[in-house]
Amino acid sequence: MMNIDESFEKTLNPCLKEAIEAYLDGERKAKADIGYLEFDCDYCLLQSEINNAEVDRSITEDQAWYLRKKYLGIKRMDI
Repeated sequence: MMNIDESFEKTLNPCLKEAIEAYLDGERKAKADIGYLEFDCDYCLLQSEINNAEVDRSITEDQAWYLRKKYLGIKRMDI
């Protein structure tokens, strides 16, 4: 994976930015153990928005993997 300049996150499309915020909010709620049951939906929505942004080329493949690792804990497995 290439070195990523993290400043690209400032220019993400609105849907992806909203999905990140929803994910982070859901993560806080889930960790607070307040009975928040929608965190799996937040996770899937963020993963989907990252995939969409990669496919429509608003982010690069390396940027997509950076976001997957940073937020979702998904590591790229090179074969």
